[in-house]
Amino acid sequence: MNFDVLAYCLMPNHAHLLVHGIEDSSNLVAFVQNFKQRTAFHFKRASGDQLWQQSYFDRVLRDDEDLDDIARYIFRNPVAAGLCDDPASYPLSGGAHFGGAPTDRAKAPSLRGPSFIEDHND
Repeated sequence: MNFDVLAYCLMPNHAHLLVHGIEDSSNLVAFVQNFKQRTAFHFKRASGDQLWQQSYFDRVLRDDEDLDDIARYIFRNPVAAGLCDDPASYPLSGGAHFGGAPTDRAKAPSLRGPSFIEDHND
């Protein structure tokens, strides 16, 4: 789908993704549909339950918004929810351009046009 996943965090009842379209043909709607379809299929097979709601929230970030701040928000989500004490210890987070622990992952390259996606399954 022509996207880099810069940061992600899968929570018990929602997911956060910071993605960047790497080609002019990148299609966010198609990317999200594909992601949700593939993950929902495997989840339904394993558990018998529905994984995602029908819609999702997305927001295109402006050039003046700091990717570090967005990534930190994503990685700190499990701490805020009481799931762990340190973002680096949460196993369901990461991203292609953030090597190392989640606290180090907030050092993203300057990229134009990333999108922040949030999906709740409640």
